[in-house]
Amino acid sequence: MTTRLMFINAIDAARSVEAFHAPLGLGYLASALRGAFGQTHFEFTVVDNDVEAEICSFKPDIVAITAVSGNFNRASAYAKIAKLYGLPVIMGGVHISTLPASLTDHMDVGILGEGEKTIVELLDVFESESGLDPDALQQIQGIVFKRNGVPIKTQQRPPIEPLDQIAMPARDLLSFKQMTMMTSRGCPYRCIFCSMSCF
Repeated sequence: MTTRLMFINAIDAARSVEAFHAPLGLGYLASALRGAFGQTHFEFTVVDNDVEAEICSFKPDIVAITAVSGNFNRASAYAKIAKLYGLPVIMGGVHISTLPASLTDHMDVGILGEGEKTIVELLDVFESESGLDPDALQQIQGIVFKRNGVPIKTQQRPPIEPLDQIAMPARDLLSFKQMTMMTSRGCPYRCIFCSMSCF
């Protein structure tokens, strides 16, 4: 059976500065899932606007949203829409990684830091447990979730090493006007004003 996963890039698509680059992070997550489960196990879509209409059209089984802090309110609104349709919601990106306590009641799980290995484990739990079971979630590194309304942060997941084991992003899912590439990941420094220290 095919699982339908909707990735939502929580940006203001009308602002060219936000829509200029393809969301490579989501492409990496899709590639990780294809590598772990097979090329045809999941059906993906990537959206950045008209979220409710896209949910009605695509009919996903689960939704994963990414957002920076400036767009976290937009991501929260999208999570709320997904919940209106009874969908489990995974939250990822810089904001939730930096501030795990900001996980809202409309978000089931937040991925903290790199997501490639984490999303594979989350989707394995989702399929094997017919949902995001809290007991199973407790065993996954690098996430935050709520149990009885209380946020639970699991053990930090170590960075992926070597980076060469990460598959190239699934560019077939991404629409872009110009080709972009990610040439590095993170930074060895821990400047308090920079989000990269969370990754």
